[in-house]
Amino acid sequence: PRRPGLEALGVYLSVNYVPGHKSLVDGVYKLPPAHSLTLDADGSRRVEEYWNLASCFGKGGSPSSFEDAQEQLRGLVSDSVRSRQVSDVALGAFLSGGLDSAIIVGEMCDDSLKAAPDTFTIGFSEEGYSEVEAARQSAGHYSATQHDQVVGETIGDDIEKILGYLDEPMADTSILPMFYLSKFARQSVTVALSGDGADELFAGYPTYAADRLRHLTSWTPSFLTDAVSAVVNKAVPDSPGKVTAEYKLKRFLEGHSYPAGKAHYAWRRTMSDEMKAALLLDDVRDRVMSFDPYSVFAEQEAKLEECHYLDRSLYVDIKTWLC
Repeated sequence: PRRPGLEALGVYLSVNYVPGHKSLVDGVYKLPPAHSLTLDADGSRRVEEYWNLASCFGKGGSPSSFEDAQEQLRGLVSDSVRSRQVSDVALGAFLSGGLDSAIIVGEMCDDSLKAAPDTFTIGFSEEGYSEVEAARQSAGHYSATQHDQVVGETIGDDIEKILGYLDEPMADTSILPMFYLSKFARQSVTVALSGDGADELFAGYPTYAADRLRHLTSWTPSFLTDAVSAVVNKAVPDSPGKVTAEYKLKRFLEGHSYPAGKAHYAWRRTMSDEMKAALLLDDVRDRVMSFDPYSVFAEQEAKLEECHYLDRSLYVDIKTWLC
Protein backbone atom coordinates (compact mmCIF):
# COMPACT_ATOMS: atom_id res chain seq x y z
CA PRO A 1 0.00 0.00 0.00
CA ARG A 2 1.24 3.48 -0.81
CA ARG A 3 1.28 4.95 2.67
CA PRO A 4 3.66 7.74 3.70
CA GLY A 5 6.64 6.76 5.82
CA LEU A 6 5.97 9.07 8.73
CA GLU A 7 9.33 8.63 10.49
CA ALA A 8 11.13 9.44 7.24
CA LEU A 9 8.79 12.39 6.72
CA GLY A 10 9.80 13.79 10.11
CA VAL A 11 13.49 13.52 9.24
CA TYR A 12 12.90 15.01 5.79
CA LEU A 13 11.17 18.06 7.20
CA SER A 14 14.03 18.55 9.68
CA VAL A 15 16.99 18.29 7.30
CA ASN A 16 15.56 18.45 3.73
CA TYR A 17 16.47 14.85 2.85
CA VAL A 18 16.04 11.30 4.19
CA PRO A 19 19.28 9.80 5.52
CA GLY A 20 19.69 6.15 6.51
CA HIS A 21 17.65 3.21 5.22
CA LYS A 22 14.09 4.51 5.56
CA SER A 23 12.13 6.12 2.74
CA LEU A 24 9.06 8.34 2.39
CA VAL A 25 7.02 5.28 1.34
CA ASP A 26 6.11 3.04 4.27
CA GLY A 27 7.57 -0.46 3.84
CA VAL A 28 10.14 0.61 1.22
CA TYR A 29 13.77 0.71 2.40
CA LYS A 30 17.07 1.85 0.99
CA LEU A 31 20.34 0.01 1.37
CA PRO A 32 22.44 1.65 4.09
CA PRO A 33 25.59 3.43 2.85
CA ALA A 34 28.34 1.01 1.71
CA HIS A 35 26.12 -2.09 1.89
CA SER A 36 25.20 -4.67 -0.73
CA LEU A 37 22.12 -6.87 -1.03
CA THR A 38 22.46 -10.46 -2.25
CA LEU A 39 19.30 -12.35 -3.19
CA ASP A 40 19.76 -16.14 -3.49
CA ALA A 41 17.77 -18.52 -5.68
CA ASP A 42 15.98 -19.91 -2.62
CA GLY A 43 14.65 -16.46 -1.79
CA SER A 44 16.99 -15.78 1.11
CA ARG A 45 18.75 -12.44 1.19
CA ARG A 46 21.83 -10.99 2.83
CA VAL A 47 22.66 -7.34 3.49
CA GLU A 48 26.40 -6.94 4.03
CA GLU A 49 28.69 -3.99 4.62
CA TYR A 50 31.51 -3.95 2.09
CA TRP A 51 33.32 -0.78 3.17
CA ASN A 52 33.68 0.97 6.51
CA LEU A 53 35.16 4.42 6.77
CA ALA A 54 35.03 4.46 10.58
CA SER A 55 38.27 2.49 10.77
CA CYS A 56 40.07 5.33 8.97
CA PHE A 57 39.39 7.84 11.74
CA GLY A 58 41.60 8.25 14.78
CA LYS A 59 44.30 5.88 13.57
CA GLY A 60 47.79 6.33 12.20
CA GLY A 61 50.54 8.67 13.27
CA SER A 62 50.59 12.37 12.55
CA PRO A 63 52.85 13.68 9.77
CA SER A 64 56.27 14.76 11.00
CA SER A 65 55.72 18.34 9.82
CA PHE A 66 53.26 20.63 8.07
CA GLU A 67 55.31 20.31 4.88
CA ASP A 68 55.15 16.50 5.13
CA ALA A 69 51.36 16.69 5.53
CA GLN A 70 51.17 18.93 2.45
CA GLU A 71 53.19 16.46 0.42
CA GLN A 72 51.09 13.49 1.50
CA LEU A 73 47.83 15.27 0.74
CA ARG A 74 49.05 16.52 -2.63
CA GLY A 75 50.00 12.97 -3.58
CA LEU A 76 46.59 11.60 -2.59
CA VAL A 77 44.69 14.30 -4.49
CA SER A 78 46.91 13.91 -7.57
CA ASP A 79 46.45 10.12 -7.63
CA SER A 80 42.69 10.47 -7.18
CA VAL A 81 42.28 12.96 -10.02
CA ARG A 82 44.65 11.09 -12.33
CA SER A 83 42.79 7.79 -11.87
CA ARG A 84 39.55 9.49 -12.93
CA GLN A 85 41.05 10.93 -16.08
CA VAL A 86 41.19 7.54 -17.76
CA SER A 87 38.57 8.14 -20.42
CA ASP A 88 37.95 7.60 -24.12
CA VAL A 89 36.30 11.02 -24.40
CA ALA A 90 37.34 14.57 -23.61
CA LEU A 91 36.91 15.49 -19.96
CA GLY A 92 35.44 18.66 -18.56
CA ALA A 93 35.24 20.03 -15.04
CA PHE A 94 32.59 21.82 -12.99
CA LEU A 95 34.23 24.98 -11.69
CA SER A 96 32.83 27.17 -8.92
CA GLY A 97 34.53 29.97 -7.05
CA GLY A 98 35.74 27.61 -4.33
CA LEU A 99 39.01 25.86 -3.60
CA ASP A 100 37.69 22.33 -4.15
CA SER A 101 36.92 22.50 -7.86
CA ALA A 102 39.88 24.83 -8.51
CA ILE A 103 42.30 22.28 -7.02
CA ILE A 104 40.82 19.53 -9.19
CA VAL A 105 41.14 21.65 -12.34
CA GLY A 106 44.72 22.45 -11.35
CA GLU A 107 45.53 18.77 -10.99
CA MET A 108 43.91 18.02 -14.35
CA CYS A 109 46.14 20.68 -15.93
CA ASP A 110 49.21 19.32 -14.13
CA ASP A 111 48.99 16.06 -16.04
CA SER A 112 51.30 16.52 -19.03
CA LEU A 113 49.43 13.81 -20.94
CA LYS A 114 46.21 15.83 -20.92
CA ALA A 115 45.26 19.18 -22.40
CA ALA A 116 43.72 21.80 -20.12
CA PRO A 117 40.05 20.86 -19.65
CA ASP A 118 36.98 22.81 -20.59
CA THR A 119 35.47 24.23 -17.40
CA PHE A 120 31.80 25.01 -16.78
CA THR A 121 30.13 27.42 -14.36
CA ILE A 122 26.55 28.44 -13.68
CA GLY A 123 25.89 31.92 -12.33
CA PHE A 124 22.81 33.68 -11.00
CA SER A 125 21.51 37.17 -11.53
CA GLU A 126 21.56 37.72 -7.74
CA GLU A 127 25.08 38.95 -7.08
CA GLY A 128 25.49 37.29 -3.67
CA TYR A 129 24.85 33.83 -5.15
CA SER A 130 26.97 34.02 -8.30
CA GLU A 131 30.58 32.78 -8.46
CA VAL A 132 31.18 33.37 -12.16
CA GLU A 133 33.92 35.97 -11.76
CA ALA A 134 35.90 33.83 -9.30
CA ALA A 135 35.55 30.83 -11.62
CA ARG A 136 36.82 32.86 -14.57
CA GLN A 137 39.88 33.85 -12.55
CA SER A 138 40.63 30.23 -11.67
CA ALA A 139 40.17 29.09 -15.26
CA GLY A 140 42.43 31.90 -16.49
CA HIS A 141 45.13 30.95 -13.98
CA TYR A 142 45.20 27.40 -15.37
CA SER A 143 44.66 28.44 -19.02
CA ALA A 144 41.51 26.31 -19.10
CA THR A 145 38.74 27.03 -21.59
CA GLN A 146 35.98 28.54 -19.48
CA HIS A 147 32.26 28.37 -20.29
CA ASP A 148 29.70 30.11 -18.09
CA GLN A 149 26.00 30.76 -18.20
CA VAL A 150 23.76 32.93 -16.03
CA VAL A 151 20.28 31.65 -15.15
CA GLY A 152 17.45 33.23 -13.21
CA GLU A 153 14.09 33.88 -14.82
CA THR A 154 13.39 30.26 -15.88
CA ILE A 155 14.01 28.64 -12.49
CA GLY A 156 10.37 28.87 -11.38
CA ASP A 157 9.20 27.23 -14.58
CA ASP A 158 11.73 24.39 -14.30
CA ILE A 159 11.31 23.36 -10.66
CA GLU A 160 8.74 20.61 -11.33
CA LYS A 161 10.93 19.16 -14.08
CA ILE A 162 14.01 19.25 -11.83
CA LEU A 163 12.16 17.49 -8.99
CA GLY A 164 11.09 14.81 -11.46
CA TYR A 165 14.72 13.83 -12.01
CA LEU A 166 15.34 13.09 -8.33
CA ASP A 167 15.27 9.49 -7.06
CA GLU A 168 13.53 10.75 -3.91
CA PRO A 169 12.56 14.17 -2.59
CA MET A 170 15.50 16.37 -1.62
CA ALA A 171 15.07 20.06 -0.88
CA ASP A 172 18.67 21.24 -0.98
CA THR A 173 18.96 24.30 -3.21
CA SER A 174 22.12 22.89 -4.83
CA ILE A 175 19.90 20.77 -7.09
CA LEU A 176 19.06 23.93 -9.04
CA PRO A 177 22.58 24.92 -10.17
CA MET A 178 23.50 21.24 -10.61
CA PHE A 179 20.63 20.74 -13.05
CA TYR A 180 21.55 23.77 -15.14
CA LEU A 181 25.27 23.06 -14.91
CA SER A 182 24.89 19.46 -16.09
CA LYS A 183 22.62 20.50 -18.93
CA PHE A 184 25.03 23.27 -19.95
CA ALA A 185 28.16 21.09 -19.79
CA ARG A 186 26.47 18.29 -21.76
CA GLN A 187 26.48 20.54 -24.82
CA SER A 188 30.27 20.15 -24.93
CA VAL A 189 31.36 17.08 -22.92
CA THR A 190 29.89 13.84 -21.60
CA VAL A 191 32.18 13.39 -18.56
CA ALA A 192 33.05 16.06 -16.02
CA LEU A 193 34.86 16.03 -12.67
CA SER A 194 33.53 18.05 -9.74
CA GLY A 195 34.56 19.04 -6.24
CA ASP A 196 31.44 17.69 -4.54
CA GLY A 197 32.20 16.04 -1.20
CA ALA A 198 35.34 18.01 -0.38
CA ASP A 199 33.61 20.07 2.33
CA GLU A 200 32.79 16.90 4.24
CA LEU A 201 36.38 15.66 3.92
CA PHE A 202 38.18 18.93 4.70
CA ALA A 203 35.70 20.57 7.12
CA GLY A 204 34.74 23.33 4.70
CA TYR A 205 31.25 24.13 5.98
CA PRO A 206 30.62 26.88 8.57
CA THR A 207 29.05 24.22 10.81
CA TYR A 208 32.52 22.79 11.51
CA ALA A 209 33.72 26.22 12.62
CA ALA A 210 30.65 26.36 14.85
CA ASP A 211 31.64 22.97 16.32
CA ARG A 212 35.03 24.37 17.26
CA LEU A 213 33.64 27.62 18.66
CA ARG A 214 31.14 25.69 20.76
CA HIS A 215 33.98 23.48 22.07
CA LEU A 216 36.00 26.55 23.07
CA THR A 217 33.02 28.15 24.81
CA SER A 218 31.45 25.00 26.30
CA TRP A 219 32.09 26.37 29.80
CA THR A 220 29.35 28.97 29.27
CA PRO A 221 26.22 28.15 31.36
CA SER A 222 23.31 27.09 29.19
CA PHE A 223 20.90 29.52 30.86
CA LEU A 224 23.18 32.37 29.78
CA THR A 225 23.44 31.32 26.12
CA ASP A 226 19.68 30.66 26.03
CA ALA A 227 19.03 34.16 27.37
CA VAL A 228 21.41 35.73 24.86
CA SER A 229 19.76 33.72 22.09
CA ALA A 230 16.32 35.01 23.05
CA VAL A 231 17.53 38.62 23.10
CA VAL A 232 19.31 38.30 19.73
CA ASN A 233 16.28 36.67 18.08
CA LYS A 234 14.12 39.61 19.17
CA ALA A 235 16.58 42.47 18.67
CA VAL A 236 18.48 41.47 15.53
CA PRO A 237 16.38 41.53 12.33
CA ASP A 238 16.99 39.07 9.53
CA SER A 239 18.69 40.44 6.44
CA PRO A 240 18.53 39.17 2.86
CA GLY A 241 21.46 37.31 1.39
CA LYS A 242 23.17 33.95 1.43
CA VAL A 243 24.01 32.69 4.96
CA THR A 244 24.33 36.15 6.48
CA ALA A 245 26.20 36.95 9.72
CA GLU A 246 22.88 37.46 11.53
CA TYR A 247 21.67 34.05 10.39
CA LYS A 248 24.90 32.36 11.54
CA LEU A 249 24.77 34.05 14.95
CA LYS A 250 21.17 33.02 15.60
CA ARG A 251 21.75 29.42 14.52
CA PHE A 252 24.94 29.15 16.60
CA LEU A 253 23.24 30.37 19.77
CA GLU A 254 20.28 28.07 19.10
CA GLY A 255 22.47 24.96 19.21
CA HIS A 256 25.16 26.02 21.68
CA SER A 257 23.56 24.47 24.79
CA TYR A 258 23.27 20.99 23.25
CA PRO A 259 25.94 18.27 23.57
CA ALA A 260 28.49 18.38 20.73
CA GLY A 261 26.80 15.85 18.42
CA LYS A 262 23.31 17.25 18.81
CA ALA A 263 24.62 20.80 18.37
CA HIS A 264 26.13 19.80 15.02
CA TYR A 265 22.82 18.25 14.00
CA ALA A 266 20.96 21.39 15.10
CA TRP A 267 23.14 23.52 12.84
CA ARG A 268 22.41 21.26 9.85
CA ARG A 269 18.67 21.30 10.60
CA THR A 270 16.46 23.46 8.35
CA MET A 271 13.11 23.27 10.15
CA SER A 272 12.54 23.45 13.91
CA ASP A 273 10.17 21.11 15.76
CA GLU A 274 7.79 24.04 16.30
CA MET A 275 7.63 24.73 12.57
CA LYS A 276 7.04 21.03 11.82
CA ALA A 277 4.24 20.76 14.35
CA ALA A 278 2.54 23.85 12.90
CA LEU A 279 2.79 22.45 9.37
CA LEU A 280 1.45 18.95 9.99
CA LEU A 281 -2.21 17.93 10.04
CA ASP A 282 -3.74 16.72 13.30
CA ASP A 283 -4.09 13.08 12.23
CA VAL A 284 -0.35 12.60 11.60
CA ARG A 285 1.28 15.20 13.85
CA ASP A 286 1.76 13.01 16.92
CA ARG A 287 3.12 10.07 14.94
CA VAL A 288 5.61 12.23 13.05
CA MET A 289 6.73 14.19 16.09
CA SER A 290 7.20 11.08 18.26
CA PHE A 291 10.31 10.12 16.24
CA ASP A 292 13.46 12.11 16.96
CA PRO A 293 15.38 12.70 13.70
CA TYR A 294 18.59 13.18 15.66
CA SER A 295 18.58 9.44 16.44
CA VAL A 296 19.56 8.72 12.82
CA PHE A 297 22.64 10.91 13.23
CA ALA A 298 23.41 9.72 16.78
CA GLU A 299 23.62 6.14 15.48
CA GLN A 300 26.51 7.11 13.21
CA GLU A 301 28.10 9.36 15.80
CA ALA A 302 28.29 6.49 18.29
CA LYS A 303 30.64 4.59 15.97
CA LEU A 304 33.34 7.20 16.64
CA GLU A 305 32.53 8.05 20.25
CA GLU A 306 36.19 7.90 21.29
CA CYS A 307 37.37 10.20 18.49
CA HIS A 308 37.80 13.97 18.30
CA TYR A 309 34.53 15.92 18.03
CA LEU A 310 35.50 17.17 14.55
CA ASP A 311 36.13 13.62 13.33
CA ARG A 312 32.69 12.62 14.60
CA SER A 313 31.02 15.53 12.78
CA LEU A 314 32.83 14.76 9.52
CA TYR A 315 31.99 11.06 9.74
CA VAL A 316 28.31 11.72 10.48
CA ASP A 317 28.00 14.07 7.50
CA ILE A 318 29.73 11.61 5.18
CA LYS A 319 27.42 8.78 6.28
CA THR A 320 24.23 10.85 6.12
CA TRP A 321 24.37 13.90 3.86
CA LEU A 322 26.82 12.50 1.28
CA CYS A 323 25.17 9.10 1.16
